[in-house]
Amino acid sequence: LRHEAEWLETQSRFINQYGTYDAIKRFYSDLLVDFPGEIDIDERQERGIDVLPGGTRTIKAEWNIGTTILTLEATPLDFSVKSSVQFVSKGKPTFRQDTLYWPRKKVDAKRFYGWLAGEGEGKIKRMDITTLRKLWQGIDVQYDSH
Repeated sequence: LRHEAEWLETQSRFINQYGTYDAIKRFYSDLLVDFPGEIDIDERQERGIDVLPGGTRTIKAEWNIGTTILTLEATPLDFSVKSSVQFVSKGKPTFRQDTLYWPRKKVDAKRFYGWLAGEGEGKIKRMDITTLRKLWQGIDVQYDSH
């Protein structure tokens, strides 16, 4: 183990001389030619995280239509809309039932965000959930709900 630690320390000094992934890969490929079996190279691609482009903002809104509360959060990558409907029954406690809506695919989030960032931000707070679902249908936004 000590030998491996010394070897790794020595090699790490050399890596600093290389500025790109390809250059480092060539360095280790050359090492494999000179010292077969000394090291293993395992190369794989990992999925990165989704990052919003600079200057992109998250659009957030909350509004009431009667006793229903609608809450929205949207980016070009995702959106969520919560519809919280109040139910009143004579002789029973009042309660709320929430339904959450989200995009089926990323393209749906992008399409809805485009509408919101354009003309929609000024109109959304006048919409109930039925009108919003009709809008999604009209601009070809597929969604799921629970």
